[in-house]
Amino acid sequence: MRSRRLIRALAALCVVIGSSGIWRLQAQNDSLASLLKEFSWRAIGPATLGGRVDDIEVVESNTHIVYVGVAEGGVWKSENEGTTWVPVFDAQPTQSIGDIAISRSNPNVVWVGTGEANTRQSTTYGAGVFKSTDAGKTWTFMGLGDSGHIGRIVIDAKNPDIVYVAAAGDVFKADPERGLFKTIDGGKTWTKSKFIDDDTGFIDVAMDPSNSNILLASSYQRRRTAWGFNGGGPGSAMWKTIDAGKTWKKLEGGGLPPYGKWGRVGFDFFRSNPNSVYALIEPGPAGGGEEGGGGRGRGGRGRGEAAGPPDPMRPGLWRSDDKGNTWKLVSNENGRPMYFSQVRVDPKDSNIVFVLERSLARSSDGGRTWKTTPETLLARIQSPQRPSVVAFERGYGGPLPDSHPDLHAMWINPNDSNNIWLGHDGGVDVSHDAGKTWRLVNWMPIGEFYTVAVDMRQPYHVYGGAQDHGIFGLPSRVRNGGGITNSHVYEIAVGDGYHVGVDPTDAAIFYASVSGGGGQHIWRYNFRTGDQKYIRPTPPRGAGDTGQATAAPPEGNIKTPIPANEVIRWNWNPGFLLSPHNPSIVYFGANRLFKSYDRGDTWIATKDLTKNLDRRKLSIMGVLGTEPTASKDDGVSTWGTIVTIEESPLMPGVIWVGTDDGNLQVSQDGANTWSDVSGNLEKFPVNYYVPAISASNFDPGTAYVGLDGHHAGDFRPHLYKTADFGKTWTRITANLPARGHVNVVREDRVNRNLLYVGTENGFYVSLDGGKAWSKFMTDLPAAIAHDVLVHPRDEDLVLATLGRSFYIVDDVTPLQQLTADVLAKGEHLFRPRAAILWDHDRTSWHGAGDETWRAKNPPDAILSYYLRLQASSDVTIQIADVTGTLVRELKGSREPGIHRVMWDLRKTPPPPQPADQFGGGGGPILGDPIAPGDYTVTLNANGHKLVMPWAIRGDPNRDKPY
Repeated sequence: MRSRRLIRALAALCVVIGSSGIWRLQAQNDSLASLLKEFSWRAIGPATLGGRVDDIEVVESNTHIVYVGVAEGGVWKSENEGTTWVPVFDAQPTQSIGDIAISRSNPNVVWVGTGEANTRQSTTYGAGVFKSTDAGKTWTFMGLGDSGHIGRIVIDAKNPDIVYVAAAGDVFKADPERGLFKTIDGGKTWTKSKFIDDDTGFIDVAMDPSNSNILLASSYQRRRTAWGFNGGGPGSAMWKTIDAGKTWKKLEGGGLPPYGKWGRVGFDFFRSNPNSVYALIEPGPAGGGEEGGGGRGRGGRGRGEAAGPPDPMRPGLWRSDDKGNTWKLVSNENGRPMYFSQVRVDPKDSNIVFVLERSLARSSDGGRTWKTTPETLLARIQSPQRPSVVAFERGYGGPLPDSHPDLHAMWINPNDSNNIWLGHDGGVDVSHDAGKTWRLVNWMPIGEFYTVAVDMRQPYHVYGGAQDHGIFGLPSRVRNGGGITNSHVYEIAVGDGYHVGVDPTDAAIFYASVSGGGGQHIWRYNFRTGDQKYIRPTPPRGAGDTGQATAAPPEGNIKTPIPANEVIRWNWNPGFLLSPHNPSIVYFGANRLFKSYDRGDTWIATKDLTKNLDRRKLSIMGVLGTEPTASKDDGVSTWGTIVTIEESPLMPGVIWVGTDDGNLQVSQDGANTWSDVSGNLEKFPVNYYVPAISASNFDPGTAYVGLDGHHAGDFRPHLYKTADFGKTWTRITANLPARGHVNVVREDRVNRNLLYVGTENGFYVSLDGGKAWSKFMTDLPAAIAHDVLVHPRDEDLVLATLGRSFYIVDDVTPLQQLTADVLAKGEHLFRPRAAILWDHDRTSWHGAGDETWRAKNPPDAILSYYLRLQASSDVTIQIADVTGTLVRELKGSREPGIHRVMWDLRKTPPPPQPADQFGGGGGPILGDPIAPGDYTVTLNANGHKLVMPWAIRGDPNRDKPY
């Protein structure tokens, strides 16, 4: 009944009635804007770890201006050579960047191609190409919206209206909007300069610096699904045009390896003499076997002195000195081509060549021999990391990485080869001495976090697992007035970081799920004692297995009998959960669900809860598992695994699991017996991921489930609700955008009608149980919203993004208190959350300069109220102590909607003082801090007074580590 009243009240405020009697949302899906507009997201970082940088471009005529394109973190710009950075692409519909191009003849013209070109498990799709004519201030969509992923954009050096776009195409399905596109009118119209087929796009294109009619391009046939990657095929090849793309010639022979199923190819012309050009080539197995190099490791001989002649049947570096007509293999330096394939030539010396791989390879003899540049960078990359007890206790000062491997982008100043910019999975480095030394630019919050967790300290800390970095923690606020900086961030574990668990009764007990060393692992830490224990479910070791990679006991720790020949299957991001009822109960997902009653010391196993399909019988472009291609799988060694685990917070033993092959199972007896309810959902043509499950806080049989079909090229959101343990389902996608699959769904802890959904392109909220959705993205870019939770004490909404680190909406209690009765009132004062008088450090932040990431602290207090209509006069909020003495009066908005008034917990300040003869004074003076105690809050609106009690507490935890 209350839900129906809420819908009617919302409708009166926010929607119009169509002729059919169905509620129709107003234009652009923002009908709830007046209710939600003042709930803004606060970015808290971290910025220490950077993110996967796909491209760096610098204005040649003014090298202080730098643009950085991040795989999932948008476009950032610096106008002072990296001292400060601002995001310039946040208003666009995606933050996945493939390439950036700046016009040499008019640097105000900047192009961005969206959709990361590197094929990772987490690769997301783009939304076409965009153009700015005012140096990134504003952007215009220029088309190619279904091109999937943009590998390269080149602009004619003399005519900024002539642009070529290498569109790799949708990596998840066949599609005709791929190939090499060209515009001659600045993007108003496009032609396909070269098209191969629906499975083959273009990954790179390079223009002769001396003749814009001559270009080299590489086509690339590839496909990824939930179970694997297939990079290469008969469509992959090298192409050349001498007539500005009117005709293209396939380059064959002339020293090139034979075609068969080539993989990826990357180019670079020598700027001073474009007769010379280098190409990184990934030959297919027709030339020498499946281990041609795409999956992992180096392509072959090349680093240091070569032991023999290079092998043309393995990935390597080829050089041409006649603009690509003939080629010579110079070395097999080409590690993991499917992920890198970036070569750069010193613009002044054709013999100085860089290959971007796991580390930076440099050759000074035309690519024949190689060294790592710099050796100090490699040492930083390989330096050991370990948990820091001191860092955890104090919330800062832990061991942090200085730089990162996995290099994807490089820009060399054509006028000064000593000036090099380098982009990698950890952000950006810049050198001014040709790579001998580097300065790490780590004050862009572009971390790629898969999950988020919080503890119960005050202030609470936020944790998450980050792609290719590990597990990180940082406080949600600090007592220092300067705000959160990189110095407050601490690293807990290394590797690919995934799930985190923090004991809600003891923040010193911590769980971290990471991958590394060839497997998926989970560790338990006690930061009070410094102990750490490897707890992954592990069967007994076989003969000759020393266990050095896992540190598991020889007898294993699984108590359930498992067949000796069974191979336990682990997802690259396995499901994990601490029971909401007992923090000693831990769940970890493989093909079986593992459950521990003793914090992971021992485990019991369920049956296989997946579909257990043989992926070798499944097809990617008709070849995966049956015919080798240049690169395969990219480390995805298993399929048919549990990726999501959820237990009812209301009833112990009601457990849900979702798998990567489309299974959805529920147990009502603590994981003893299971019901497969996936068949009760809508039928899909392929086995969709089940990444999102939220068990209701109000009804044990109610749950919300999101399905992800993007691995099959289905980018639509799929979201469902059950009220009978999965027997029947209702689709609640409603008016969610048609493009952007669901990553996470959460039901609010207090208001059962309040739902949160994170998608691949943004964040949404429903106030009516999923019947209608609205954007909830004030100050939040269209980043990948990967995981979200409501803090169980402070009622903050905490979000993990894949590409922009962590965000918080401080205090969502007004939305939790929102009912139909509230919306029917003329005005309403929401019950305020208790405030804390934090004992601020006497010494504020100082001395770090502008080259520092700073995140704002939350407001000390937020007082919220609602107006149904425009107020007839001024609106004020008064705070009085227990004696009735007024300590502060604040002015509020008269506009309709929910309003949030921020207060610094200080009394009314004295009036400004006039300046004295020496120039002192003349500025505002802060009022004195109020004292902890009980207060009242009064809303004065439309002649009415609404009063609420309010508690203001002292700092509970100033000198305690937990």
